[in-house]
Formats: sequence, C-alpha cells, structure tokens
Amino acid sequence: MSGAGSATVAWAAEQSYLGGVSGTPTYRNPGTNVQVQTGELNRNLLRLVLPGDVESDDYLAQQIEGQLAVQFVMTDDEFHRLVFNDSFTGFTSGTVNSAEWYLGVDHLNGTTERQIKGWVPATAEISYSGATEAVTVTLTGPYGAEEQNTSITPGTITGRSTGSEVPGHGAALDIDGTRVTKLQSATQSIQGISRLIRDSNDPKPVTAVAGNVQTDIQLSAVYDGSDLYELALGSSGATTIEDDVDSVPGSVAFEDSAGNSVADYSYSTVAPETYGWSDLVSNDADLTETVTFFASGVTASDPTT
Repeated sequence: MSGAGSATVAWAAEQSYLGGVSGTPTYRNPGTNVQVQTGELNRNLLRLVLPGDVESDDYLAQQIEGQLAVQFVMTDDEFHRLVFNDSFTGFTSGTVNSAEWYLGVDHLNGTTERQIKGWVPATAEISYSGATEAVTVTLTGPYGAEEQNTSITPGTITGRSTGSEVPGHGAALDIDGTRVTKLQSATQSIQGISRLIRDSNDPKPVTAVAGNVQTDIQLSAVYDGSDLYELALGSSGATTIEDDVDSVPGSVAFEDSAGNSVADYSYSTVAPETYGWSDLVSNDADLTETVTFFASGVTASDPTT
C-alpha cells in the first residue's frame, strides 16, 4: 500500500524516438494536481489453441502497445515542448517530439518506478470549465517501451512550484478580433498529432511522425449578441444561410491570477462547424449559445522564452 505524497510524475525529452534522454536531462513537472488517467501496457497476446483442445494452450506476445494519459492544472507552457514539433510553437511534417515519463511510487515494501519510453502526443486538450474551475491540460498518447526501476530516476524536477496556475477568470477567447464575453466553458482539442511506424522484426515501434492534425474549439457562452450566429450563417452581418462560411482568425490566451501570461494560441483560420442554443425558455438559466469551430494555422507561445 502507499499513502499521500508517495508518488512521483515527471517527464524528460528524448534525443530521438526511443533514443533515450541526454546525459544530463531536464526533468519536468507537468503541472499541479497531476492525475495519471491511463498508464496501460498492452502485450497484444494471441491465444494459441491446438486442434482438439478446449482452452488455449499458450499465448504469443506480439507488437507492444502502451497508452499514457496525464491531466494537470495549467501552470506554464512547457508542455508545448511535447505537443508542437515545429520549434515548440506549431506543426510541421516529419518526426514528432518524444519523451520519457517517470511514474514512481514509494510504497511500504520499497520503490517502484515505471520508466515509460517513446511516448508521443496523440491528443492535447486545454479546458476552461467555468469561473470556479482552474484551466486543465490533458495529454494522451502511445508509447513504445518501458522499464521497471527500484529507485526514483528524476533528481531535481523543474516546475515544482505553485502560484502560476490559470484560474477560472484567467481565460480569454477571441473570434475575428472580438472577445467572446460571458464565456461559460471552452475546450481546445488538438487531435491526430502523431502516428507510430512499425517494422517487421521489432516488437516496438521504430519511429513516430506527424499525423493528420485537426483542431476543434468548442465553446459555450451566455448569449450576448448575434456575432457568432452570423458567422455560423456564413459571414459577419449575415441574416440568411449563405452558400459557404467565412474563415476568420481566432486566439486563446491564459493568464495566472496576477495577470501574467501563461500560454496563448493564435489561429490563422477558424470556421464554425455547428451552432446551437440552450435554455431559451427557462427562468432558472440564461440563454446559452454553443459553437464548435474548426481551427488551423496555430502559433503557440514559445516555452523557451
């Protein structure tokens, strides 16, 4: 058994996919209130049955598949080093960034650490959930190998401090140069960031490359004018459904409680996919508009500055 304060979670950038970390790696804490939502190793066993037998006679281990999902309160933009493969601020073709994760526990019978290797991002979600909730980041992705250690690998872990968390009043979402007022919730979802490439004579993946990156921005806001509705009809000022919809710029910015910038994202192209109303006839709730935008051409804040 283990108790409070017995766990360690940290990550370090790999030099290349499954190529290990540098000789003196920087171990990073992802954020505060870290939750490892999934940490699963799948050996892809094939059941082997001989003729005449009712049950399996043996099992054949095949390609390794690992999945790791981590959620944390946003405290900085260092996770951009994992998500964005173009100078940590955007996407480009070629290989993607990979990392090792260190999941450790100091339990009553000793220490166990899972050293996750060859982890690459598949999805990244940044969620604003209202005025009383801190902004969270959820990273999910596959990994290619892992080892068991009997001691905790990271020594000094950077980012182990509080005070820069993004609170419920620290988010701003702009569409076509206008801030969405009375924002109730917003999720920036980036999917298809990477995909693994496998070989015929290795149970592990051999590299990871950029995938079909797709970004959605889903928002809910108390209705405060027809700006977003007009964009869904086709363009600013539209009063009927037009043959096409205009693409406009958009941005998302996050600040800590002192007003300091923590992370931001600008999109050259944002277009509405769906638009709806909720609670039109309700004495207990305000009319709310829900919109899903497709977004591309991202430029994220630079974690190296």
